[in-house]
Amino acid sequence: MCTEHPDPIPPCRSLCVEARTPCEKLMNKFGFEWPDNLNCDRFPENGLCIGEDTTDRQIMTTKPELGD
Repeated sequence: MCTEHPDPIPPCRSLCVEARTPCEKLMNKFGFEWPDNLNCDRFPENGLCIGEDTTDRQIMTTKPELGD
C-alpha cells in the first residue's frame, strides 16, 4: 500500500487468522511451525491495518466516458 505513513502498515488480526488457518495445517504436515513473528495476537483487530478486500468484483459492462 502506498502511503506517507512512516511505519509499515500491519495486517489486521482477522486477515492473519484467515491466512493462518489453512497454511498452518499444511506447514505442520511438512514439519514446520507457524512463525512466532506471525502470531496473529500481535496484530491489531481494527484501526490502521490491512484487512479483507471488500472492493466490488463486478466486471464493468460499459465503457468509461473519457473527457475531451
